[in-house]
Amino acid sequence: MLPTASGGGVKATPDTRNGDFKFFAGNGSRQALKIDFDQLIYVVTDNAGGTTSGTLVKPSAPTGRYGVSSALVTTPASTSGLFAFNDTVVGAVPMAVPNSNPVSYAAYPFIASRSLVTTQANLDGIYNRFRVDATASGRDSFIGQAQISGGGTLMTQCLDNGIYRVELCPTASVHKSTISADAESGMWNLTGLDGVFLGRFAIARVEGENVYLAAGGSPTNAGSSSFSVGFPEGASWAAFNGTGWSTNATMDTAIGAAATFSLASTAPTGAQMSTSYPLVDMGTNGPRGMRESTNGTDRYFFMRSGKLEAMVGARGNANTAGFLHLGVVN
Repeated sequence: MLPTASGGGVKATPDTRNGDFKFFAGNGSRQALKIDFDQLIYVVTDNAGGTTSGTLVKPSAPTGRYGVSSALVTTPASTSGLFAFNDTVVGAVPMAVPNSNPVSYAAYPFIASRSLVTTQANLDGIYNRFRVDATASGRDSFIGQAQISGGGTLMTQCLDNGIYRVELCPTASVHKSTISADAESGMWNLTGLDGVFLGRFAIARVEGENVYLAAGGSPTNAGSSSFSVGFPEGASWAAFNGTGWSTNATMDTAIGAAATFSLASTAPTGAQMSTSYPLVDMGTNGPRGMRESTNGTDRYFFMRSGKLEAMVGARGNANTAGFLHLGVVN
């Protein structure tokens, strides 16, 4: 006999994706996400205990995109939404705009995970990374590569104005730091060889692959925050269709092909935009699997993993710095 609820009906099996996730967001915040796909509600809690919440609109297909409804959305069009995998939630929900006073809200992309690597040796890998920074004076970007080696004990980064594979990085731009376990399970501390604490990061398991994640305030620059995402270095650029969001609060549809990346976006005003970017590889010195595009004075970079794809604007460029698109490969 099937189990029954007290009212006599069949007791539904809870959605296995329900639960608590660590939340890394494009506005530079690291928070906690609690989500219930049966009750169709979510709550995001910041480090001070403040919360933002909303309700979900169930898609017609189990693997489809959930809509998000929140009292913080006051624009003509809602550009929030999310996808849920077994241990990962990817999407955009309304969050505080960095350094806004009084505080305002916009839909920022995020990755939330409850499957963070906790065995140090399993951190090892080469990661293509995009980072966006927010400060009181504006936004910026960083594009580069990092290698974790030595059983998860050492990170080697190429901090150069050029974009190089780690093993080809000019000697003066190579930066090494030690890795140690943080008190918070699944988080790892980075400390420079000079003993200066540099921040925390995590490696999430997303559908069988490692994904580098970091978000939070800078330990050395008050009022600044950053979000980083990194995918394993890949030997090729495979075509895909993607659905995602950006730090400009847009909801996006992406098509990645061998020589082009097309992005169709809906803005919070309801305006529709569409742009196609010609792609080239990064040359013999650049990270494998990454692509770049120059459109007039604007320059962008692109990467993908098995389940995720991303686009970031070039640093130091007034039109592109601080722009990040993050999507799910359909």
